[in-house]
Amino acid sequence: EPVLSAACGKSYSAFVTCNGNLYTCGRGKDGQLGLASIRDESGSDFLVTSPRQVEAFRNEQVRVLQVACGSRHTCVLLDAGEVFCFGNGDMGQLGNGSVTSQMHRPVIAKRLENAGVFQIFAGGQSTFALGSDVDSLSQEYRHIGAVKLTTKKIHNVGIEKVRSYCEAAVVGEKEKNRKKEITKLVNHVKTELLDFNALNSSFLYPDAYVSPWHSTCRVRMIQIKTDLRKHKGVRPREDSNESSLIDIIEMRDSVSLIISTLSKLHKNNSNTGEEILNISIRALMAPLVGAMERAAPYVTEPDQLRAYFLLLISPFAELSPFEHEALLMSIYKLPGDSRRRLFDWIEHDLTPELFSQALLSPLISHIDTHISQQKWTGQAARLCQFLHKLYEINEKRCLHGEGEGLHYSEFYSPETNNLTDKELTALYRKWRSALKQESSARFGAEYLLFEYPFLLSAGTKRRLVQLEDHESMWRQTFAGMMLGKVPFFVLNVSRNNLIADTVHGLLNAQKKDLKKPLRVIFTGEEGVDAGGVKKEFFQLLSSKLFSPDFGMFRAIEGTNQLWFNPYRVDNYELIPDHNDDDDDMVEFMLVGALIGLSIYNGTLLNVQFPEAMYQILLGRFPSKPTVEDMKKFNPPVAAQLQHLLDFESAQEVEQLSLTFEITYEFLGEYRNIELKEGGSQIPVTIENRAEYVSCYISYQMGDSIRQEKDALMKGFSLLIPPNLAVLNLFQSSELELLLVGTTELDFEVLEELCDYEGGYNSQYRTVRWFWKTVHEMTLEQKQKLLQFSTGSPRAPVGGLKELKFKLQRAGPDSHQLPSAHTCFNTIILPDYNSEEKLRRLLLYAINNCQGFFLE
Repeated sequence: EPVLSAACGKSYSAFVTCNGNLYTCGRGKDGQLGLASIRDESGSDFLVTSPRQVEAFRNEQVRVLQVACGSRHTCVLLDAGEVFCFGNGDMGQLGNGSVTSQMHRPVIAKRLENAGVFQIFAGGQSTFALGSDVDSLSQEYRHIGAVKLTTKKIHNVGIEKVRSYCEAAVVGEKEKNRKKEITKLVNHVKTELLDFNALNSSFLYPDAYVSPWHSTCRVRMIQIKTDLRKHKGVRPREDSNESSLIDIIEMRDSVSLIISTLSKLHKNNSNTGEEILNISIRALMAPLVGAMERAAPYVTEPDQLRAYFLLLISPFAELSPFEHEALLMSIYKLPGDSRRRLFDWIEHDLTPELFSQALLSPLISHIDTHISQQKWTGQAARLCQFLHKLYEINEKRCLHGEGEGLHYSEFYSPETNNLTDKELTALYRKWRSALKQESSARFGAEYLLFEYPFLLSAGTKRRLVQLEDHESMWRQTFAGMMLGKVPFFVLNVSRNNLIADTVHGLLNAQKKDLKKPLRVIFTGEEGVDAGGVKKEFFQLLSSKLFSPDFGMFRAIEGTNQLWFNPYRVDNYELIPDHNDDDDDMVEFMLVGALIGLSIYNGTLLNVQFPEAMYQILLGRFPSKPTVEDMKKFNPPVAAQLQHLLDFESAQEVEQLSLTFEITYEFLGEYRNIELKEGGSQIPVTIENRAEYVSCYISYQMGDSIRQEKDALMKGFSLLIPPNLAVLNLFQSSELELLLVGTTELDFEVLEELCDYEGGYNSQYRTVRWFWKTVHEMTLEQKQKLLQFSTGSPRAPVGGLKELKFKLQRAGPDSHQLPSAHTCFNTIILPDYNSEEKLRRLLLYAINNCQGFFLE
């Protein structure tokens, strides 16, 4: 039989099996083996060398839950709550009301029958029992031997009890002394809630809790019974390990009620009520957290651990940040198994809202304090480790579906945005230097922001990219000036031959010249490129290269996102001096260079790629894409593949008549590609369907576009080397923001931050008409307005609040159209004499804006 638990005395052992039987072996002179007559094979008295079943408990109606061994006596707890003892009892440790030196047959401790015993302990010449109804015992029986049993209860607190305390305090406050009621309520909190044992036994779900004494043994009994059922083929309780069994909502409501009641009492008693309340809560929390920190290394059971979890997410902690941070530190003093169980509870018990409100926000607040004070200590490192674990939990939740996890931006540290350029630059350069040395020094506490990059907002990472770009540009510009060369990379292009001129300019440029600041000149146009011409160049070139009509990219089914088109017709005629010996992927190298130039020069592109494209750019594209990757890439196809994997019968799979090949259309002709050698002759069956799905995904996302992907990365690396340290800090979605900006357009914020020139101000009549017209625009019109004024229909990383927008007066009323300086994000607006005229001319201007000419 499988053994569930074991215990041992001075010279003997006892075993409880999963079937509830008891076996003993060893020396049993005083009867501690529970065997009435014992002889071993050699004939020696009182010695059993192989475990033997205790006959007294050999009954289908009797099941042993626990055995405990003293020096020379044994105690047994049955599932009915009965306690049997045998062996040496000369100190009264058998609990049968008598003193005897030997007891070979188990006898029931009758006076414990009504005590609701749920766990027993034994050691030396003593016996202990925990029960739910010790008050029912006679005063005489509370003395066993020389030991008196305690009758002090460990309270289990719930919302009803808390409500009664708070209501009594409010009523009493009206009739009696306020200070007395405050003291009374605080004492309730101290003894019945902010107590280690009370925390472990409070706010449990009713079906997980019976004993009002202590949850430790009850939860252990649940686990024992679970294991028994498991071995008998019964499905074990699902929440026995993963759940804390705490009613978290009830706990937080109860604590919030206590805090609000104390706040009201303190406010009535003093003008500084809130301050006194915080001091009171801290005074209660400090000794408890200190005790829990000292006890942490010895916490091995779930019921001991529950106090840490409950206090960690309690509103009390929000009022005492110092103690909350100390509690977080104590988590890393817990044994490894207990710490893992705690994180399991966090993962399974907290809703996304509670996860953020009760745990994530306070933790980030602690980290922000360290960042603001530049305190790069081991304690800050521990806090970041804890946050990293929460980040991993959130990532797992996000895989489960929409709404399960938080957006990654919830993990941003607001304080990192407040770091000055000097502070951020110094930290980054130091980390980058340590990174190049490949030493353990790069893991120091001062590099926490870069070892845990989820702390850095997309805007902060953009600042770091700008730092890298400016350093590189300065080096190349300075070197060129020393040699008397132009300090810019100049591209001369015509609108009618844009792609060919761009390819020619890139192919004939030296790599180091590409890293100079870009200047674009449109043939025949007089615009001076201070940034605006460059913006339009990127928009025009990307609209041509990324157009499905051009053939290099195709729209993914059900989305507006673009992906490599492996079935395209090559556009060699667009490439100057092209011959068949040239690299036939040069157009994809151009795309890669365009993306690199865009990032390098801080200009947005108007294009939509799937997440997989940004994974490629970051060097994180999976070597073996899975169904989960396909769900992000092409949801409809992923759903069909998942449906195939979910079929329960072979017949359902075979009815699809699939083989290991893919069919596609090329110039009106259908062609087939085998997914593996001989694939056209290999039918998909229920046995090989997983292999088919894997081959299909690998081909669609990787194998079919390998050459195109490599060419794109070749062009991208001309500007952005793959070992660039700052790239390691980005998530794929953050790189998307850097490249194409955001579609979240808050024009209310833009109005608040707008600057005015030429006599305009926020209260000027024409200005009010302008903003009224803007707010009444459709989303498409607003995007056109941005395109007109900034050169891009999207906002940069961080939204429109990051845009330095300006409205400039262009003289008195006239029929002149509004114009713009896209280099400086400025609209030049005449002082029109009517709102209708302003609206009509502004809409005409934004719908017909292209080119740079001087009148």
